[in-house]
Amino acid sequence: MVDLCDRYPRDENMVVFVPTYKSELDFAVVQHLGFVLPVLGVDVPFAFDSNDLKDPLLGYKLREVKNSFEENATIMATLQEKPSEDGRLSLPDPGLLRALQDSIKEIGDREYTIIPISIEYDQIPEFSLDFSRPKGLKDIFKLYWSVCVMGKVEKKIGSMHVSFGTPMSLTPESDINDFSVQLYRQQLARSVVTEYNNIPLAENHLGIERSSLESALKQLDVHIAVASKEGGAVGEVRMDRALESADEKWFSHFQWMAYFVPYLFDSHPRWATWIGCGDVGEKSVPITSEIEDVVNVIRKVLDEADSLAARAEASLREKTGDYASVSELVAEMKSLCNDKDVLAAPSITVAAAEFVVSNRSNGNMKSDGDEKKNEA
Repeated sequence: MVDLCDRYPRDENMVVFVPTYKSELDFAVVQHLGFVLPVLGVDVPFAFDSNDLKDPLLGYKLREVKNSFEENATIMATLQEKPSEDGRLSLPDPGLLRALQDSIKEIGDREYTIIPISIEYDQIPEFSLDFSRPKGLKDIFKLYWSVCVMGKVEKKIGSMHVSFGTPMSLTPESDINDFSVQLYRQQLARSVVTEYNNIPLAENHLGIERSSLESALKQLDVHIAVASKEGGAVGEVRMDRALESADEKWFSHFQWMAYFVPYLFDSHPRWATWIGCGDVGEKSVPITSEIEDVVNVIRKVLDEADSLAARAEASLREKTGDYASVSELVAEMKSLCNDKDVLAAPSITVAAAEFVVSNRSNGNMKSDGDEKKNEA
């Protein structure tokens, strides 16, 4: 835990915590941290979601918040329309970020201090928990009592990791697109991969050798969390054995896969752009044999997804004599693959189907893998 109270100015500027927003539970987590960690130097933040940020009365509401604090008025803001549906980290929505920026002058501030927060879950809580957004401290305590004391969850959701990025200054003059990318990259850089869950699941589900993935992540300067002690509370929760559906497993994979996007881009630009949600990043180190090993497995899986989508397209064309929509392709892909297949995740099949339809619209029926083969 970093001592954030020494990292932002002790004046009346607004402090804005911006989580990665992979779950609605982020609201409870950030507000809980403000309550239990005085080292942050802030009080419990007011929560603002996309609807709040689009409200024409945003400036008025933020002035009310600011007047309720003696110093460093604090909010948390989710800069995406909704939580990630598949575990991929999304770039902040430019419209929501601009709304936040426009409010700076409205409340009489010179700037906002933005604190990037990465919150990683072993399993997306919505898969296991009937959850609604907490509206205040009372709801946070009710949620804590339900989950931590009464154990009212359908199954284990594993552990959670929270990391804080370097404070960023958002001013009325800030370039929104550049700020959005820098915020995204800070959140990605602070993300955590677990040695006891994410890595063994990648080995068991995708066939990536554990040693290769560990070495590659370390070379990319990714923080790998280890169990605190053998047989401890963390070690008991093995999500690689508990996760059943493909979408749950891919939620875990996307937590580390984004680090390899710059190396995937050369051969699979569409998939790299899709995994990175529009930001393919830059190669932080020259490619090594370990990084190449991991990327090769990712390429193989994505080539299989492209091939499955092409088979679905050919199958439907033969049945109907017409071109299929994305939803029809997804349904056909599901019928062609086993439910336990690595490609059974809706996020992967939808992306592959969208690529097929996009290729058809552009008069180009090649996949990323085909393009690479032709270059060779």
